[in-house]
Amino acid sequence: MGTALFKYNHRQENGGLRAPRVCLESAKKEDKRIEEIRRTRRQNEQEVLGVELAAGTVRAQSVDDRIKSLEQELLQLKEQQIELKKEATTAAQAMPAFSYRPGNGLNIEAADKSWGVRFTVETHFRYNFESGRLHQ
Repeated sequence: MGTALFKYNHRQENGGLRAPRVCLESAKKEDKRIEEIRRTRRQNEQEVLGVELAAGTVRAQSVDDRIKSLEQELLQLKEQQIELKKEATTAAQAMPAFSYRPGNGLNIEAADKSWGVRFTVETHFRYNFESGRLHQ
């Protein structure tokens, strides 16, 4: 849609003015050109569709084979995923447990509780006062 059609519509909407004859004729020509392009596109699409349908019947068997192979591959991948999840859960269960409680410290313990380590911190403050002197 060209500028002539835009000018025509714009002028007709604003105040009811009519477009000059030149703009009207160019808009009609442009509309005809656009309709011709659309018609040729439709014809080309129909031709391509006909070729695809003819080739589709020949390729139908290969498409079915491809679908079956993809379904088998999907089943294999699902089985692998289930195996990986099982391995991950067993590995997580075999990891040592870490726990921290204030005052009790950090405790690291094996999953089967065969060993454990506890880290604690205890602090003492000692300050020697000199006897007989005032602290200021």
